[in-house]
Amino acid sequence: MAKSTRSSRLPDLRIVNSLINLLNLPKKSIIADIGAGTGGYSRAIAERGYSVYAVEPSSVMRSQSVEHAQVKYFAGYAEDIPLANAS
Repeated sequence: MAKSTRSSRLPDLRIVNSLINLLNLPKKSIIADIGAGTGGYSRAIAERGYSVYAVEPSSVMRSQSVEHAQVKYFAGYAEDIPLANAS
C-alpha cells in the first residue's frame, strides 16, 4: 500500500495489549484483522511480533494504509473472508 500523507487515528495501546493477551498466541503467529480500515491496529499488533492479514473491503481505506513488513492487505468482507478455510 502507498504511504498516505494523511494522518489517521492512533490505535489505543490498551486495546492492542488486551487483544494480544486474550488471543494468547505465540509470537510470529498470523492474526487476521477483519475490517482493518487503514491498518492502525494491524500495524500495532505486527510491531508486537505477529504477522497480520488485514482484510478490508474499502479500496479507499486500503490506499490510506502505511506499509509494514509484517502486514499483508486483502480486499474482502467478513462474510467472505479471502483466506483459506480453517486458517
